[in-house]
Amino acid sequence: NLKGTCSVAEGCGNASSDKSYNGGKALIYGLEINSSYTPRIASVYFPLSAQYTLTRASFQSHFTSTLSDWGIGEVHQGDPLPYVPRHQLGVQAGVRWQAILANLQWKHQSESYDQAIPLNREKLPSSAILDVTSSYFADEHFEIYASMDNVTNQKNLVSLRPFGARPGKPQSYILGVKASL
Repeated sequence: NLKGTCSVAEGCGNASSDKSYNGGKALIYGLEINSSYTPRIASVYFPLSAQYTLTRASFQSHFTSTLSDWGIGEVHQGDPLPYVPRHQLGVQAGVRWQAILANLQWKHQSESYDQAIPLNREKLPSSAILDVTSSYFADEHFEIYASMDNVTNQKNLVSLRPFGARPGKPQSYILGVKASL
């Protein structure tokens, strides 16, 4: 059984805050495939990996929803669970030479819906994001790293609820040091 809880952060008033909702039966199933390979040329390594996830998620009960996360109104058997993309794909490619590591990561997510109820349902478009990271391992306890997330500054929509459109992470830069004992 699928349960939902409304909170003030989700736009629920004090009267319905922390109230639980029963979505009845839900069917969620899928397939996940992971693969990795690290070829080597002399002392240079090329770590490669890919992941794919197929997800099917739908309500299996008919009920009247009063939870805005699912939509307000009649939910029918077969209506989709909100914000669950059918396809997700990630691909990473890197190069490591001695104490230096650099990686590219590309992540794709297919479209999804903002609510279960067909009336006023909106589709969130698919998105693809490219990130770059690099590290220098001074020794086994000390790493200096830099990353650039969303290299192409791709504008993507990650949510429509509560309170309207919410964008994904913009292009950002991180420079840091990790130390362990």
